[in-house]
Amino acid sequence: MFALDETTNELLVSLEMTEVTTLPTRENFTKPPKSKGRLCYSLSWKPDIGLLSDRQLSEYCERTRPDRVSDAEFYEDLGFVLLRFMSDALDAIFAGNSLTPDSHLHKYVGWAKFQVERFHDGVLPNLSNRSSKWTLLSRDSRYRKKLTKQLESTNQGKFFVSLGRQLPQILQGFLDPLPYMFQDDSVPNFYREINNKVICYEPFNQYLDLMCHKHPGIKVLEIGAGTGATTAFILKALSSHRENGLRALDCNLYDYTDISPAFFETAAGDYREHSSKMRFKVLDIEADPAIQGFDLGTYDLIVAASVGLPHYLLTLARYTPTNNTCNRCFTLPRIWRRRCVILVRFSNRKSHSRPNPRRCLEGNPDAL
Repeated sequence: MFALDETTNELLVSLEMTEVTTLPTRENFTKPPKSKGRLCYSLSWKPDIGLLSDRQLSEYCERTRPDRVSDAEFYEDLGFVLLRFMSDALDAIFAGNSLTPDSHLHKYVGWAKFQVERFHDGVLPNLSNRSSKWTLLSRDSRYRKKLTKQLESTNQGKFFVSLGRQLPQILQGFLDPLPYMFQDDSVPNFYREINNKVICYEPFNQYLDLMCHKHPGIKVLEIGAGTGATTAFILKALSSHRENGLRALDCNLYDYTDISPAFFETAAGDYREHSSKMRFKVLDIEADPAIQGFDLGTYDLIVAASVGLPHYLLTLARYTPTNNTCNRCFTLPRIWRRRCVILVRFSNRKSHSRPNPRRCLEGNPDAL
């Protein structure tokens, strides 16, 4: 049982192994209560994460994982349409001899040409050049229009089709894709739709709920938050109760960071109800966090999900096991505390062997 300061969220009282018993007497039944106040407004009973075995913790978290809905046909259709866009773009570029002298765009054109050749050679995985869909896409303009319209009914399809139509302009250097992508809500909607299909958030949130229940008032750092698609799921797991009609975060601080401040204004508006506990700061994780104004050794939870991070994060710091209440947690030296969960990437795999949740959720990327 914990009691927190309602203003600072600092831990005031911690009770363990407490047993409360009511002893009835005649006096209890004859005298009215002196106060209508209640000692406890609510009690929340949850397993102690430090006392659960690996198997118990796995079963507790995995029971929340939803079944996967197959979307293989959607991605097959998307693959064919994107290949059609690449083929048309390459034809336009080489037919007009309009390849830009910009060297980095040459590499993209070369990569696109390589993938189209692999497809026609029959070695591109999951897409067959003998498929009737490809034949129709190449010969029937009405079928192509119908299929692209069908894909555009989803945020993912709309995002890719929009870029596909502009591919010749992009590869010739006439259109900068970055401002084009962010001219509307296409990118946030794209990530939001993808994350809604990810089936590992529920087990992770279940784990995080247990962690916060045992250790209230944690300090969180999210690296590469970007559009905030992952942030929404983390904040939902951290918002287990309400104060003054609003969902209150079960943490002392949430640092929302990215290498660019471009996303901060929108994110601050999206999460304004948590403004008292959220900070929006620029962080280049390849540089020293201390120089950038971050307190070293103070974070309990590090989130770095769905970003191009692990390839240098693992080089930057060594994961070393520690003995603590969470058991076999992994820490990054200097910047975070011992009781630290590090989520470096997500997995949709629903393993039949039920992987160790502590390995999967506490920073061992090999377990994912």
